[in-house]
Amino acid sequence: MVLSYNNKFTIKIHDESVLEIKKANARKNGTQVDFVFNLKKGNVFTRLDDLNAGSNYYYITPNAHITSSRTEFVLKVIGNKTIAIAKSGTLLIKSLESDEEVLTIPDKKYEITSSIEFNDVNDYDDTAIDTLKNIDSPCNDGNLGEPPAFIDTTQGT
Repeated sequence: MVLSYNNKFTIKIHDESVLEIKKANARKNGTQVDFVFNLKKGNVFTRLDDLNAGSNYYYITPNAHITSSRTEFVLKVIGNKTIAIAKSGTLLIKSLESDEEVLTIPDKKYEITSSIEFNDVNDYDDTAIDTLKNIDSPCNDGNLGEPPAFIDTTQGT
């Protein structure tokens, strides 16, 4: 399934993944919006194209807090391990168990358990990354088949 909002972000949610939008708050002036996503398990690909750079995007996993802006990344949760790979841009990752913080480098695999470790992406064998390279818009990804169901994200939750 693909979730998209006003050309600001696109998220591809893989089968059997559990992703919740915990809140989406708009500021009074209407220029800044905060999005908080809770990935409990599974695999998601996110592309953030917020040209105003006024919005904040937060991802919470069982053991990490991730802040992102204008980037493209893969996030995977397996049990109590989170794997993050920034394909472009950077992510700020904070381990919830150790309070360790890391600013990512593109094309490195970051594994968050009780600490944060990183390796080259080449060490990470996951075909999901290859299937996500050409996601320009939700209906243009050949791996999706039919266009995704519409999800109204304009209403705060």
